[in-house]
Amino acid sequence: MLSQGGAKDSLSLLKMVDVDLEKEETYEKAFEYFMEVAKLGYVHAQFNVARYIYREKVEYANREDCILWFHRAAEQNSVSSMEYLGDIYYKGYHAKKNLKVAFSWYQNALRQRSGSAAMKMA
Repeated sequence: MLSQGGAKDSLSLLKMVDVDLEKEETYEKAFEYFMEVAKLGYVHAQFNVARYIYREKVEYANREDCILWFHRAAEQNSVSSMEYLGDIYYKGYHAKKNLKVAFSWYQNALRQRSGSAAMKMA
């Protein structure tokens, strides 16, 4: 388990090597690190945990947990998380399709000046 200071160091390292973590053979290891840091409340890590689960990049028992992690990141104003939540409810992927909820998440992202959310709402 990482301490708060260790988590900051790990998050900084993960941000620096994020591109390298996108190689298929390192997804599981990256996910482990992101999960530890996400549990401490770091939005970048929470978003990446959600994204890895959503995109099925890692073995994970409950795929719907991506919604929980996107929510946590969205609560910290992660625009990308808001857009993913909109997409999840618009498409009905990992959750029941709900256009009203999807629209609400796109509106939240739009309030943060998201151009892609504006296009999705047009």
